[in-house]
Formats: sequence, C-alpha cells, structure tokens
Amino acid sequence: MGKLGAKQRKAAENFIELGNKKQALEKAGYDPKNLEKSSFVEGFFERETVKDYIQKRVAKISFEKIADESEIMEYLTGILRGGITEDIIVNEKIISKGPSLRDRNKAAELLGRHYGLYKDKNRTNKTEPIEIKVDVDE
Repeated sequence: MGKLGAKQRKAAENFIELGNKKQALEKAGYDPKNLEKSSFVEGFFERETVKDYIQKRVAKISFEKIADESEIMEYLTGILRGGITEDIIVNEKIISKGPSLRDRNKAAELLGRHYGLYKDKNRTNKTEPIEIKVDVDE
C-alpha cells in the first residue's frame, strides 16, 4: 500500500471537510477536464490508499472530539473538589465562581455510581413466615 502524494492528500482532506468529491478534487488543483468525467472522480476515491487515508483521518478526528472515561472522571472530580471554576458577571464585573453545592453533590453522585457505591439493598428486616404444604396420599 503506497503513500499519498501531497495533491492526493489535499484532495482527501478537502473531501473530509466539504463532503463533495468533485469540489474536493477541484480545490486540490486537479484538471477541470478530468473532473467532468465521473469515472475519474469516483475512481480517485475508490483507490485503496485514498479510502484508507480518509477512514483513518475520520477515525482520528472522531476520537479527538469524544471525551474518554479518564477525561470525564477528571472533570467530575474537579467539580467535586471545587477546582473547576466558571466566570460569571456580577454588577458588571467578571468573577470566578466555584461549583455550587448542588453541582458538587451531582458530581459526587455520578462518581459514586461509576464506582458502584450505590447498590439496591433490601433494607427491611421483616421476616415473613414460610408456609409449607405437603400433600400426602395415603
């Protein structure tokens, strides 16, 4: 499997950005005469090297946009401990405010759920009598 040239890479990047094959090739500097041929346009994007490059780039972009578990846990812990602040306007002045007690409690609850601290337990100590019926044929 070969590598993409600079022009091919530019066309692939343009396609990821624009979502339009013909425009992507045009913007990358391909000959407008070739772009009139649908076989050229489709053929370009059917090349294994081009398809692989686009798939890997889209996967990387998606991965970078989605928070992973450790990032979420760090964020919730920051709220719980009051280390994360937000800027608010009070009397035309911007001040940094820590999380409210409600926000900190919610972060604690979410972290507790993640760590399995809250289990449904049957807390009743009532014991119901057990009735056993035996049918004996004599």
